[in-house]
Amino acid sequence: MAFLYSEQDDEDITYFINFNLRAFRLSIEDFRKYIEKKQMELRDASKFLKKFPSLNHRQQELINHAIRHSDSLYTLVHHASIHGIVYQTARTDIFQLVKLGLLERNKIGRTYVFSPSEDLSQKLKKRGLH
Repeated sequence: MAFLYSEQDDEDITYFINFNLRAFRLSIEDFRKYIEKKQMELRDASKFLKKFPSLNHRQQELINHAIRHSDSLYTLVHHASIHGIVYQTARTDIFQLVKLGLLERNKIGRTYVFSPSEDLSQKLKKRGLH
C-alpha cells in the first residue's frame, strides 16, 4: 500500500520510508524481547545449576555453554582436552548429562557427538526451579 500511495501522491516516497521505518522499529522491538527472554532463561538456568549439587563444575560449564550456544556439538575427546581430564572422566560427565536428559547423543560417522537437548532451558526449570 505504501508503494501505491507513493505512486498516487506525485511519487512522494514518504509513505514508503515511513512503512520501512515502522518495520525496522517492530523488528528491533521483537529482537529486544527475544534477547530479554534468552537472558531470563540463562539466569534461570544458572540458578538451577547452583541448586543441583550433583553436577560437577565441568558439567555446569558445559550446560551453561549449551544454553548460550544451542547449536553446539560436544565430543568426549574435546571435553577431556578442555578440562585436562582423562577420557573416562569425560565420558562419565557427559553420559550423566545424557541420562538427565540435558544432552542428546548422536553419531556422526564413527564418533559420538552430543548436543543440547531440545528445550534445554525448560527442562532445567522443571527439574529445579519450582
